Amino acid sequence: MTVEVVEGLDAIAWEIRELHGERGHKVDAALELDPAFVRNRRPRSSLGRSLVEEGFTTGAAKAGFTATTGPGGYLQIHVDLPASFATIRLRKAERTRDGYKVLANKNSSWSESADEGLFPEHRFVIGFVLDDNGLGDIFVAEVLGTTAGNPGDLILGHPVLLGERDDTPRGFRTDQDDTLPGIDDAADHELEA
Repeated sequence: MTVEVVEGLDAIAWEIRELHGERGHKVDAALELDPAFVRNRRPRSSLGRSLVEEGFTTGAAKAGFTATTGPGGYLQIHVDLPASFATIRLRKAERTRDGYKVLANKNSSWSESADEGLFPEHRFVIGFVLDDNGLGDIFVAEVLGTTAGNPGDLILGHPVLLGERDDTPRGFRTDQDDTLPGIDDAADHELEA
C-alpha cells in the first residue's frame, strides 16, 4: 500500500473520530427517549455505527476516495495500487488479547476465493472498536483469509493504527499551562524597571 493511500486512510480515521466526538453525545440523548431503547445494546450499537459510517463516507470524500455500498450494506472504497488494486471495507472489530477480532459476514464475497484477474485484488479492513465507552481504536489490516464457522472470523495481517488516539474529550480544552505566551515576560520587564 502506498504512503498516499495510508495518509488518506488516516484522514478517514480522523474524520470518523472527529464526527463521533462532535455528535456521539446524541446517542445517549436518543436512548433516553424511550425505555425500550435501553433494554439491550442493539440501539446504542446501531446509532454509534451510523456515526462511524457517516464519518467514513465524509472522510473518504475529503481524502479523494469514493465510498460505495455493497450487498448487505457494508461500506468500502477501491484504491488503485501499482499493478493491483485494493478493496478496503469498514468493519466493526473487537479488541482481543492477541489484537483484533472481525467477524466475517456469511454473505460476504470475501468468504469465497477471489478469481485473480488481470490485476490482483488486495483486501483490507478499516476496523473500528465501538463499545459502551465510545469509539476506541481505528486500524487498517490486510485480510489474509477467513476461519471456518458460520460466520467465522477474518484472518488479519498486522494492524496499523489510524487517526488520533487519545482519551481526552473533544471540544473546548483548557490549556495545561494557564499562562499565555508573552504575558509573564511583560510583567517581568516591568518589575525590572
